[in-house]
Parts: sequence; C-alpha cells; structure tokens
Amino acid sequence: MFSALVVSAAAKFLDAVSELLPDGLFGPVDVAGSPHEARAILRERAYDTMFVNSDRSDADAVRLAEEASDAGTVVLLLLPEEDHAKLKEKLLEHGVLTLKKPISLRAVADTAENMCAVSKRLGAERRVTERAEEKLGDISIINRAKWLLIDNLKMTEADAHRYIERQAMDRSVTKRQVAENILKTYKTV
Repeated sequence: MFSALVVSAAAKFLDAVSELLPDGLFGPVDVAGSPHEARAILRERAYDTMFVNSDRSDADAVRLAEEASDAGTVVLLLLPEEDHAKLKEKLLEHGVLTLKKPISLRAVADTAENMCAVSKRLGAERRVTERAEEKLGDISIINRAKWLLIDNLKMTEADAHRYIERQAMDRSVTKRQVAENILKTYKTV
C-alpha cells in the first residue's frame, strides 16, 4: 500500500481524488486544505505520493511540490494551463510530475498508478543506498579499531583484521560490535 497526501483548497478536488484512489493500492489517504497545512502534516510523517492541486500562480504549492519531491515523495502537481507552460521545465528538475488543468479524473487515476511504480522503485533504491551507507559506516569503525590495535598492541594490519574477525565469530556478534568495543576500550568513540 502507498500512503498519499492530497493537497487542495478546493474541497471538491480533495473528495474526488481521495475517492478515486483504489483502497487496495493506497492507504492511508490524508488531505490538507493548503500547502501550509500540508507542511505541518509532513513534519509528522512522510508519504509515498502526493497530489497537489494548484491555483493560478500559487507559488507556495509549487514550493511544496519541490520540497516534497526533493525529500523522496513522488509528487503530481496539477497546474493551470498558463502556469504549466512556464513551470514544467523547472519542476522536472526536481522530479515533480505535472499535468495541466482542466483534466479528467481518469487521467489522474492513471497517473496515480504510475506514481506507485515510481515510488516502489525509489523505495528500492533508497534501501540499497541505506545498506551501502551502513556498510561504509561499518568499514570506517572497523578500520578505526584496527588502527587502535596496531598502535596500542603493535599488531600488523592483517593480525588486527584476523583478531576482529575471530572475536566476532567466537562471541557470535558482528565485526562492528567488536570494533565498537575496541573503540570503547581505548576511549575514542
């Protein structure tokens, strides 16, 4: 299920879009009556998707869409035709999807399904990135611990590496945990 935030000053739009998002695909679907209200909601939680209905020259809605997209939310911004032509390129740089109004609800529903595919892909990429960052953090801590063993116990780098591996196996803990204990022992955390 994909979480969604629908942002519009028009109650009719809020109701229509909230109703057209399939229950099996979207949930929860929250609504905000203004970009200001949406920002308050976004401080409390993140959303997979966001649908923003912009009125003519609504710079605050455009900024909200850019900010949310930059934070990892897949955003669809509905713009009046005259604003769409001016802002489309700028919004594309932030990864914001745009459609010009007036538009059918069917087109919004079709776009919503495509947004789910994009959100799923972004989530997978985010998890890969997080794992890589975690692994780099582990390597950094383990290397610091190895250097402490080299400096304080006059081990070779290979011996320090083997020591950390052996301790991890013997204690059934990760190499990072062993390294953190070494850092604590020598008070350099």
